[in-house]
Amino acid sequence: MLSFLLSRLAVVFVAFVAAAASIIALLFLVFPKSTFEDKAADLLPKDATRALFEEITPVELRVWSEILPALRGVPALTRGSSVALLENGWAIFQPRTAAISGAKTVGEFSVTASSPEVLMLIGRGADRLSSLAMLRRSSLPQASQRIYIRKDLLPSSDTLGDELLHAFVKNTSGIALHSSASGSVLLWENASQQSATFSPWVADDAADAFLALGDAEQQWTLLMDRLSPATANVLSSLAATSVREHFGNDISWTFDVLPLLKGETKITTRQTQSGALFLIEGLHDAPNGIFARMHTSVEQALPKSMIESNEFDARFSSDRLLSDTSKITKKIGKENGWDVQDTTLTNGKGLVTAIRGNNFLVSNDTTWIRERLKVTSPILSKLPSQGASILAGGQADATTLRPHFQDSPLLTAILPSGGSFLWSLEQRGNVMMLRWTK
Repeated sequence: MLSFLLSRLAVVFVAFVAAAASIIALLFLVFPKSTFEDKAADLLPKDATRALFEEITPVELRVWSEILPALRGVPALTRGSSVALLENGWAIFQPRTAAISGAKTVGEFSVTASSPEVLMLIGRGADRLSSLAMLRRSSLPQASQRIYIRKDLLPSSDTLGDELLHAFVKNTSGIALHSSASGSVLLWENASQQSATFSPWVADDAADAFLALGDAEQQWTLLMDRLSPATANVLSSLAATSVREHFGNDISWTFDVLPLLKGETKITTRQTQSGALFLIEGLHDAPNGIFARMHTSVEQALPKSMIESNEFDARFSSDRLLSDTSKITKKIGKENGWDVQDTTLTNGKGLVTAIRGNNFLVSNDTTWIRERLKVTSPILSKLPSQGASILAGGQADATTLRPHFQDSPLLTAILPSGGSFLWSLEQRGNVMMLRWTK
């Protein structure tokens, strides 16, 4: 009886070992070998590490040394090395195959450091840098490079671009940048939960750029609270100026436009030979009177004059400035279930609004808004998000965007270098993720 039980247990044990071996083999087939190898972040102390640059090239090190002066004391690198800045020096992680005098072998690395004291801090243990949520590999599994910079090492906010970055990471310990051949994600911690989320699937409007937000009014208020009073005033003035240019002097950015953008909103732009065109679409709970006031303000702002030239005796001429309202087209009607109102010049530029229930469309181009009114089943494209909801997203052109931040070397190094790209902002737990494609 005992031998029978032992033989049955042996069969079960063998079956268990075989199953475990099969699972392990499957993991190695599905996931690359690098998934199970130590990274530099697994060997660095969390509290004593100020920055980490994984898989950094010598050229990239020179670029980052101009942004972070603490990197200038790091010796020349070989390709494929990782560099860490600690409280009292630096450490370089190179493949273990490299023969390096005085190096410490840890896992897959030969590690050299600025001092024996720094070298003693390198190794496996508790409270490693990789325990930070912003350095989880799942944020961008195919990432070929990860960068971590502690907040106290970030450049001071002397420029508008740097201050905007500091405003977003105000309550975090640092930032992390994961990069791959297809895109990047910038991460930072944020304990407060954002509620105004929406689907990352958006209509493809073949536009030059667009911005989608869940609650623009809330996001604007949060941003203003985090900026210095001087910078907040500058941005408020820019917003107010743009509103006056498009909606006339009687419409306020703070009291008219922002309340209109409480719901899910999408702002799309196109550049044409005659100027910039925009289309705003969204949901609102504002009184419909706001749209009537927009049309009145735009009508007052549109040019209503003409120049009359007269010539006398083929020798003398005179020019007279006359009032002429015939160039302004005003009409109200229904189109495809929408209440549409036009206040435009004869060239179609001015203001056109369309309302259907709580849905609204606002544009400065009559042709574009009517193209949109005909679309009943728009083609959707997905913004670069891992989750089912995002806080914001859009499309931008790096060539157009970068000149606005050219005085910020940090943002210049982080942002895409050229071409059009999609982006999204999402929150997972206490980590914010700004993700973009290349």
